[in-house]
Amino acid sequence: MWTLTVRQSLRAGSLLQWMLIACVAWLIVDTAFVSSSSGDTHPINKSASGSSSQRTELAQGTLDQYAGIWERDLQQVLIKPKVKPKPKVKEPAPKQVALPRLLATFVENGKAWALLVTNKGTQVVRKQGTSIGSFDIVSIASGSVSLRRGDKVYELSVPKPKTSSTRTRRRG
Repeated sequence: MWTLTVRQSLRAGSLLQWMLIACVAWLIVDTAFVSSSSGDTHPINKSASGSSSQRTELAQGTLDQYAGIWERDLQQVLIKPKVKPKPKVKEPAPKQVALPRLLATFVENGKAWALLVTNKGTQVVRKQGTSIGSFDIVSIASGSVSLRRGDKVYELSVPKPKTSSTRTRRRG
């Protein structure tokens, strides 16, 4: 939870962000630049026995090194957010036409009828030249029907019967 809060506040460019930077910079300056080259301890610690004016002077010298940080705009973002590519707009898929289902055809002596199931689920018997929904019945042949809707012609055929994979055994 703490990590999430810090990450959120770092993105927002808040005061906490600058405090964190100042602490990190202090550690860098403290370990790299302020310690003497002879291997002695930190100058502030060495002068702990000295007067308070010497300690203030040493501490003030290190604060001046942060002048560049304090002059920065606090609303400035340190880390630029990653630019997400714009999602590609997908073309809508063409609408599929809901065709009625053909159950059977009856062809006899030049007359033909078709047993169809509408999109609403009702069974109807239609002859050639009539319509079912928005489709016109163009032709009826043995096992197939041609439907027209606008400029397009659709062919329906009677579904093949399902074969039974299990055989029934007679007991005898």
